[in-house]
Amino acid sequence: TIDATFYGWGSVEHKFLINAKLYALRDVLECGADAFVTDTDVGFRRDPRPYLEVPGPRGDVVAQNDTNNNYKLSLNSGFMYWKRTRQNLDLIHDIITVP
Repeated sequence: TIDATFYGWGSVEHKFLINAKLYALRDVLECGADAFVTDTDVGFRRDPRPYLEVPGPRGDVVAQNDTNNNYKLSLNSGFMYWKRTRQNLDLIHDIITVP
């Protein structure tokens, strides 16, 4: 059997999966496109794009807030929309390179 903590949140394997999504996100942004990333267990009953059209810099990154008591802000990588901006490219690079 597989231990309940295997691939659990915060494990090396979990961080690897999150980073793989972030690398793909970076690559899409570097190609000049905006990116909408969801986990495979997310489904939509209607087109979500109108809800992602937030004007100005507040709409540069739209994501599910996964805040808990340990962090002021924690974005859920399972539901994110990123506009291709220079600031977002710098941000994703910083996120990926932080140990």
